Amino acid sequence: MPIRYRRAKVGDIPRTIHLLEPERPLFSPDTWAALPQMLGNLLGRGRILLCIVDDSESQEPLLLGGSGFLSPSFLSSALHHPDKNLLDSAFASELEDRPAFLNTKQIAAANRRADLRLFTFFGTPRRTDPYPTLIVGASLEAWTFLHKGYQLHELWNVAGNELHAELLKGTGMRLVRHATVPSGEANWLFQFTQEDAANNPSSQLSVVLHSPRPRFGFTIPQQQLLELALLDYSDRQAEVELRLTSDAVKKRWRAIYEKIARVDPNLLARDSGADRRRALLQRLRHNLEELRPW
Repeated sequence: MPIRYRRAKVGDIPRTIHLLEPERPLFSPDTWAALPQMLGNLLGRGRILLCIVDDSESQEPLLLGGSGFLSPSFLSSALHHPDKNLLDSAFASELEDRPAFLNTKQIAAANRRADLRLFTFFGTPRRTDPYPTLIVGASLEAWTFLHKGYQLHELWNVAGNELHAELLKGTGMRLVRHATVPSGEANWLFQFTQEDAANNPSSQLSVVLHSPRPRFGFTIPQQQLLELALLDYSDRQAEVELRLTSDAVKKRWRAIYEKIARVDPNLLARDSGADRRRALLQRLRHNLEELRPW
């Protein structure tokens, strides 16, 4: 089964919210009821990221995962309440207008300080999923692609069932807390720090945690176009996704190449046309920090 992952848009939430049903026991009734609207609000303001794993033939969504960068003050407070799980606490705090997630300016500032606390949520695998190995593999690939290049201080994740917990243990994450929520369901809180990365240098998470600084300083619009190209979007598909004209996309590519030429005149000097595009994308696959805010 061919599988593709992509960033979710606000309009995707109504057709994918059912994928979060395994997460329901981890939320209070009030927070769960407000979740669809809250996700749209947070996504629209760039304070969380949602990723969809699709069956690329039928376009059926198979998995919905999310992430956000936690406010240090929220995290410090939340960890002092072991009777509550971090997932529900974060969204309940947002519901009460006490931000748990950083905004885009705060993310960029914390990124420069290498002081980001990434919280990954949702994406609980189900034993009834078709092709579970493919789906989990695609979700791990998507997670790496979308987060590698940030200057991370630590990682956090909440698992809602034993299968999810075992998968997280397999990535090298360290179990911090195993608790029971008011609904009676168990949850597992995992962490991965700079110290853990130093002790497990070959771990996939360590590769994500340690990242060089970007060289080119692409703007956010340029980063968006480059990310779509790396996800195999054609220029025509990028026009639709970014709501741009064909001329605007061409102008954005020219600006990207001009910026590269100023910083490193020899990098793409031998290539032109399609070869230049391929050479650039091949380099970016190994240097995803170029797609992150700075």
